[in-house]
Amino acid sequence: MPLHQIQRFARVDRQLRRLAVVVLERLFDLSPEQALAFSHAYRGHNVYLGGGAGVGKSHTLNAIKRHLPPGSYAVTASTGCAAAIIGATTLHSALGIGLAKSNAGTYVKKILRDERSRFTLERLRSLRTLIIDEVGMLDGETFDKAGEVVGGVRKNWIAGYHGLTLNQMPPQRWDNVQLIVCGDFMQLPPVQQASKGWVYASRSWKELAFKNHIFQQI
Repeated sequence: MPLHQIQRFARVDRQLRRLAVVVLERLFDLSPEQALAFSHAYRGHNVYLGGGAGVGKSHTLNAIKRHLPPGSYAVTASTGCAAAIIGATTLHSALGIGLAKSNAGTYVKKILRDERSRFTLERLRSLRTLIIDEVGMLDGETFDKAGEVVGGVRKNWIAGYHGLTLNQMPPQRWDNVQLIVCGDFMQLPPVQQASKGWVYASRSWKELAFKNHIFQQI
């Protein structure tokens, strides 16, 4: 295709995206920065929603949730208190990792083999989008481990986890599950931040290549 045609299509694409943001603002009562975040989430990108109190993180998150296919997503939070506020469950409970003290492979084997983990297995098999609120209170080590568990379960449930040892987890964390995370890193840090690191410094965070949206408009 000639270069001038490629450039013309690129201009049209940018114009359509700007138009889409304007439509989202009017339809869902979103500010321009919130509408852009909604657009990225709707197109399947991994999205981080940040900013201080009162800038519309929860409002945007609720708009995104309303337009996700039923049964395709899970809403979680990093702590029990945060989960109770939004009527969700903790990330640890949703993924079946308890206190996250064991090796990721241990949790994968349990979810695949233990009849009591069947509900968790079914959830992870059907999961398309994972929402995590108050992600700033989640440490990097746990975030990586959670990604390994999701990837391990989704990649190996058919094979029954044959051939993998506890320390040989699949290299692809999260297995293409879309992540939409929300939180303010200027608030409370993770309890074990000193030893386990910030979530944004984790390997998973870098691999997920989030579209970062720091809201400022109140």
